[in-house]
Amino acid sequence: MKAGLALVDITPPVGTRLSGFAGRPVPGFVSTGVRDTLRATALWLEGVLIVGLDTIGFTPRDDRALRRRLAKAVGCAPEAVLIACSHTHSGPATMTIRATGDKEVGWTQELFRRLEAAAREAKATAEPLTGALLGSMGCDAAINRRKPDGPRDERVRTLQIHTKRGPLVTLVHFACHPVALGNQNTLLSADWVASLREHAEPALGCPTLFLQGCCGDINPRFGTSRGEGEAQRVGKEIAEAVLEAVQQSKALALTTPTATHYRAHLPLNPYPDEPMLAAIESESRAKLAALGRSDIDQASLEWIAAVRRKPARNFAVATVSRLTLGPLTLIGLPGEIFTEIGQALDSEGWPVGFANGNLGYLYPDSALDEGGYEVTLAYKLYDQQQAGRGTARALIRASTKT
Repeated sequence: MKAGLALVDITPPVGTRLSGFAGRPVPGFVSTGVRDTLRATALWLEGVLIVGLDTIGFTPRDDRALRRRLAKAVGCAPEAVLIACSHTHSGPATMTIRATGDKEVGWTQELFRRLEAAAREAKATAEPLTGALLGSMGCDAAINRRKPDGPRDERVRTLQIHTKRGPLVTLVHFACHPVALGNQNTLLSADWVASLREHAEPALGCPTLFLQGCCGDINPRFGTSRGEGEAQRVGKEIAEAVLEAVQQSKALALTTPTATHYRAHLPLNPYPDEPMLAAIESESRAKLAALGRSDIDQASLEWIAAVRRKPARNFAVATVSRLTLGPLTLIGLPGEIFTEIGQALDSEGWPVGFANGNLGYLYPDSALDEGGYEVTLAYKLYDQQQAGRGTARALIRASTKT
């Protein structure tokens, strides 16, 4: 087997719109500077391409287009391309999420060009693989943000790939929203993922490729208020777990990878009826008038206008992927996946969120009973219908097909 790696700077120009937070202290959600370099890491591994990058996510349509483009560039099937977004909330708006910034179309096109170049370089520089090490270590850097005593995956998991030159790359899998900088930050940044790289890579002797886990309900365990110090602290804590995981890792016998895609039909709840829409509209207009600026209420009005001009659907079609590397399988899931779904897939491999596009929050049935931002509001910002009962079952069923 051969493996090759390429790194590419994907930091957009200052002034590019940010995505991920409402209430930023600048009009139009524009970035005002650069905190750290945003990066994409492309790994070619004997017929499959894994790309990890610092951005909020892509629409399923853009993800499909990008996978086809990268597959053509390296001569593999589109199903053999896994695009894994970190979901940083201080990165460019590569998709529209209401109340947090409209999609930067021009930058997204430039990003695709840079990723294509990185994919070609990764394949062109491939050399024989000499070994792989699989590791895991507990880490207390994250917490269930909906229920402090709720479920979370505390493991930092690593896969280090070696060639005759030594370690080529370390894949890092962990579930935690990159939101440590908070909504007052206006600098382009990978958030705590940048600190993870800063502290881990010199000791590892190779780059990392970050794979976000099922972080839909998982945030950093904040010690103080959000900001620079928290981003540094959280990233360093995760980096320390990465180093311990690699130190205690064991050899993994990689075999020629295989890649398959499956469709999941996710049930959707109907839109509110017209009297309910009118009530929401009236309340949002009143709040907007009183506050002068309310990103959420403005988004609510935009969502209501969209609902009135398009029919409701019974289900959404989601793509779930399985990329098998010998005993290890990477499961690509399309959105902000609740940790319970990831735990249900534990025996299957590493569940990777924000792959195959970003459909927003996808959760177990219990979340519908509990309510909260992820269930009652976020789907409007994503311009979706509310995910209904059976969503988790449909994702799990597609993820476990063989």
